[in-house]
Amino acid sequence: MEYCNNYNWCKEIIKTSSKTGEYVEETFLTLAKNLLKRNLQKCKDCGTFFSIKLKFCSFCGEKIKMDVSPI
Repeated sequence: MEYCNNYNWCKEIIKTSSKTGEYVEETFLTLAKNLLKRNLQKCKDCGTFFSIKLKFCSFCGEKIKMDVSPI
């Protein structure tokens, strides 16, 4: 827990139960949504999702304006 706080690794802790299965599915869905949000962007032209590392949409070829924000 201290490691997470020191490196701002996680913003929330969700307690789950492997015995009862409580909150397991919700936690998995939250994790998946966060991974997709961090790694994919939506093309404004064709509406498909592709890697944030690309400068052009891999489906329609539209050039993506890169938002450069200070870290």
